[in-house]
Amino acid sequence: MSVFKWQAIDLNGRVFKGTDFAVSKLELEQILQRRRLGLMRCQTKSDDLYSKKITLLNQLNFFHDLLALLNSGMPLPQVLQLFLNQTKNESLRCLIGYLLYQVQDCGENFGTALSKFKNVFGNLIVVLLQAGFSVGNLSQALENVCLYLDSKLQMQRELRRAILMPTLTLILFIFISTFVLLFIVPQFANVFYNANISLDHSTQLILNLSAFLSSKQALILASLIWVASWFLYLFTKTYFGKTALHHVLLQLPIIGNLIRYQNLFSFLQSAALLIEGGLPIVDAFTYANLAISNCVLQRKSIAMTKLVEQGTAINLAMQQVATGFFTSEVIAMTAVGEESGTLGPILTRIGLLYQQKFKTRLHMLLALLQPILIVGLGLLVALLIFAIYVPIFNMPAIMDIQSF
Repeated sequence: MSVFKWQAIDLNGRVFKGTDFAVSKLELEQILQRRRLGLMRCQTKSDDLYSKKITLLNQLNFFHDLLALLNSGMPLPQVLQLFLNQTKNESLRCLIGYLLYQVQDCGENFGTALSKFKNVFGNLIVVLLQAGFSVGNLSQALENVCLYLDSKLQMQRELRRAILMPTLTLILFIFISTFVLLFIVPQFANVFYNANISLDHSTQLILNLSAFLSSKQALILASLIWVASWFLYLFTKTYFGKTALHHVLLQLPIIGNLIRYQNLFSFLQSAALLIEGGLPIVDAFTYANLAISNCVLQRKSIAMTKLVEQGTAINLAMQQVATGFFTSEVIAMTAVGEESGTLGPILTRIGLLYQQKFKTRLHMLLALLQPILIVGLGLLVALLIFAIYVPIFNMPAIMDIQSF
């Protein structure tokens, strides 16, 4: 069982290259023959098939089409074979080839075969599909997976769309500032020095800043900042550095609440899907903890899960160890879900509520940030005009005094 990188030729003499999963070179030849290609050469790839990420959009399209074809009555091996012939994404095609081999040739069930790809799809999706397959309701599990991926993809797109304009404004701010200080201000500096006129503090500050940016000291400072940033990045990859960074982020105004809402939504949605998929509450919480990206909040949620495993009521466990994460609203609604036996739907409802809170706070933050950047850009332009053009306007009077 290998992933082969191959080169093949068609009947018209055109050469094609690609990557596919195959049990052997002979099977690879048969796969290519079904595409009307003749194998010329191939080699085994050293890439790890089980850890190569697939984009959220490709995952959503794959599971959505898989659900549609299974609901139409097509057997799973036939569906996988159809995907294998039509999928152009190399990583996904290799993955489908492996799943087809395990299901059709080795007799493994779909959930077991999929378990090797937890690093690709994530634990939550794999566990959801395994649970759905084990209870004979794979279609419902696939529907839940599609809902989860669609929600995650929408949030990702909305976040990118929301930060696009402030990011472009900031880049424009930096570009204009750098261009003016490096190329325009030096031209005026020569005029001022040749005219031998006195400069006020604002003009002198702009000229000094321009001279510094053009010097070797600025290059040395930029290099030191880059090196320090790189070491800081490496430090944040360690346990202590990551914990410190996540703790600081939680203390920031507005941003801290955004992080809490986003992680709370991810946990509640994941737990709700797993509980409705048939997993016990403790197992559902255990896997849902992996959806929390902030390690400080994740440790609180893990502590809560351990208390639940020991027999503590969920709402009491949330109150005891995770008060900085689970709000009073979540705790109260969870208590209602426990007593009424509708914990899954209740968690879904609360998750959607905090998803909406996250979007509202995000839009509010960006609505404040963008005008600040625009005003900052305007103030910079005003400062440059005042610092550069005021001495120019005063030059005729100075020249008259000097000539007198």
